[in-house]
Amino acid sequence: MTESVIHKGGRRHGGVSAAIKGSVTLPMFLFPALLFTLLLVGCGTSEKSSEFSSTPAQIDSQPIVEVGAGPVEAETLTAGDLALDEGSISIFYSNSTRSDVQVSFDLEGPWDFTEGPDAFTLTMENVNAADAPFAEDFPDAAVAVYSSWTPALIEPMYSFQNVDSGAWRAFGDASETRIVSFSGPSRVLLFPARVGDEWTDTYTRTEDDEETEIVAENRIVSYNRLEVPAGEYDAFLLQTRITATSNRKSVTTWDYTWIVPGIGRAAEIVSMPDEEDEVFDRAYSFYRLESTSSA
Repeated sequence: MTESVIHKGGRRHGGVSAAIKGSVTLPMFLFPALLFTLLLVGCGTSEKSSEFSSTPAQIDSQPIVEVGAGPVEAETLTAGDLALDEGSISIFYSNSTRSDVQVSFDLEGPWDFTEGPDAFTLTMENVNAADAPFAEDFPDAAVAVYSSWTPALIEPMYSFQNVDSGAWRAFGDASETRIVSFSGPSRVLLFPARVGDEWTDTYTRTEDDEETEIVAENRIVSYNRLEVPAGEYDAFLLQTRITATSNRKSVTTWDYTWIVPGIGRAAEIVSMPDEEDEVFDRAYSFYRLESTSSA
């Protein structure tokens, strides 16, 4: 076995969803937001819709910040910049999702997340999709991201994904005993990715024959310096507005993910339900990269 290389405390440059019924992990980038959103709306079949609840603020059609805003010159993110190789491991500090947490951030940066909650750690390891349970239900997946918590918070899960020159996609997830499928892939990123890019995904999430309609509006809003316990990096900030609808009831959350070329996700903040403001000071969850390694 090749010795792992740990990137902690250094500087690197270069070109998380969870559960309905409390225990299903969704794609690496959106799982905390979907955990809370789906838990609130509950399960059930509903008509497919892209309508949003009236409470949350509507997203303007113009970019939130200008391309290249801030002191860091914006780059282009490609599929080759993602660390999705088999054997790669990322460990995150996190708050307990049983209580909210205070946060401080803006949309332009720079961002300093060296301090924050550390009651839990989330470990994500990339494994061969064929080795994961229910792999035959996800024939298009090349990698499965295995997520586990310390102390144990929810059941360990596998998120089935692939990446090519056009997109990073997630197809659903599974544990040893249960399976969650999407009617179409959830596109975590489109390549090449630049500040100002926008895309929307609409799909049905099915578990135990119960359906929830998901609408995810995505925008890359800025590129700037990010500090987390693992080190200091240049990072893209991805904003995702998620609306989950079941039995004609909708809940919306804001998800912010900081993506570092060569590493992937380095931080994530998820709003409380139906948060009206794009920038807020109380969050449902807050994740900060503690370390990352590659096989």
